Amino acid sequence: MIYTITTTLPLEHGGRTFATLRRNLLMAEHFKEPIKILTTNYNANYEDVYEDYMKKSKINTDFQLENMYDWLSGYQLLTPPTQRFSQKRRYFTTPIEIEGLTHKVDDKKPAVRYYDGDTYVLYRKYRPNSEILSFEDLRSPIHKKRLERRHYNKYGQLHMVTQFSPVKWTRISETFYDTKGNIYCRKYYSTETEKIRLIELIKNNQIYQTFRTLKELRAYYFDQRFKDGDIVFNDARKLDEPLLAKKVKTKNILVIHNIHFLHKDPSRLDEHYRYGLEHPEEVSRYLVLTHQQKDDLQREFQFPDEKFAIIPHFSEQLKKVEDAMTQRHGFVYIGRFSYQKQVNHLIDAYAIYAQRGNLTPLHLYGSDDEDIVPQLKQQIKELGIEDKVTIHGFTNEVNRIFSESKASLLTTRFEGFGLTIMESIANGCPVISYASRYGPTEIINHGHNGYLVEPDDVASFAKYMEKIDQHPFEEVALSEHLSEDTAIQRYAQLVKTLKKE
Repeated sequence: MIYTITTTLPLEHGGRTFATLRRNLLMAEHFKEPIKILTTNYNANYEDVYEDYMKKSKINTDFQLENMYDWLSGYQLLTPPTQRFSQKRRYFTTPIEIEGLTHKVDDKKPAVRYYDGDTYVLYRKYRPNSEILSFEDLRSPIHKKRLERRHYNKYGQLHMVTQFSPVKWTRISETFYDTKGNIYCRKYYSTETEKIRLIELIKNNQIYQTFRTLKELRAYYFDQRFKDGDIVFNDARKLDEPLLAKKVKTKNILVIHNIHFLHKDPSRLDEHYRYGLEHPEEVSRYLVLTHQQKDDLQREFQFPDEKFAIIPHFSEQLKKVEDAMTQRHGFVYIGRFSYQKQVNHLIDAYAIYAQRGNLTPLHLYGSDDEDIVPQLKQQIKELGIEDKVTIHGFTNEVNRIFSESKASLLTTRFEGFGLTIMESIANGCPVISYASRYGPTEIINHGHNGYLVEPDDVASFAKYMEKIDQHPFEEVALSEHLSEDTAIQRYAQLVKTLKKE
């Protein structure tokens, strides 16, 4: 069987999750064997994620999804409650009124505060336009801080209770409930650091397994789910140790989506990568996206060639001929707002471009991961380009935006691959990018589907913006090595080789 393990599958996600889902969808459609993704984070409402993915064709019924906590609960965490004589879903409501207590309603949240006389004793958060609880906090009558939080799922069922220290107010325990009200797991935390001290697995009110760390629990989960010879793709560095330290002997593939060195110091190894790179005897393949990263890893760790598989991200669409490039409007950036992406360079380059009398506007899309948007807005204001540059939030309409833009821009310090570069070109939108490690130089064919600029050369970046504005490409194409057909062949060959080893 072929597995993928990852920490989480979030509802709104970036390139790593997108690439993980695409790979599994491809294998499920073209390989004649079971495919399954395992997640290890806690999310009592994963059902919403699965339904959203299915609706948007990110997954299909050809492969399975499983969550560690759902498995621990005997698959009674994510099962929707139904009415007794039908399959219609059942919702549990909790009236706002509590006998003996007065309350004040905050309609904006919506939330309710409860009082025993003048003493604040309870806080409830309801789901919008309903009497379905999201959570409720029991408050200390002396300090007004929470002593306990009860968490409810989308159906109003209790799924977790968190206890807090009455002295330090830090988390001291979490108790997990299945949809039938049974306890199946409990975690204890240090009051000083809030690190896990003990995890108990419970069945029929009896403790049957204990662990000191989350890594141990994950390793136990993997040992229970895998069989010797299974092929396991690992997309999350936090899972390297539990995967490689487990007892069952699987064929382990560590998929490296990003750079392996520190963001602020390329001479030092990122600690998240250390365990996987220092235990090559348990790794069947390091799957990297570019030849350049393979070369860097080989120089640092002396891994032989056969330890690597090089399979870049892929696109179903290799090229888009532009019948009317003049209909495209605006430059665009789509990505995270973070130190790594150096969006401030992009804004400086655009200011130079605009000072030369050019009028094409710039639109920036993304999540503010490091709270730098206020700085970027101040920079835009100081440069006097507020009427030309617009900062938007996260978007799910990547293809539409790229298909309507003259060019996408990237001034990143580094990339694991640069999935948005490929997406842009696949939608007929050329890319101007710093020639940074690793992806840009392997995706952009300079002068044919975009332009590569030496890192930190803001002035040259602005010149290429002007060039692409005045002399747009008639056709924008991706290289054949980034095609879906090529990816299918490479994954098939990898799986075939591993089965023989």
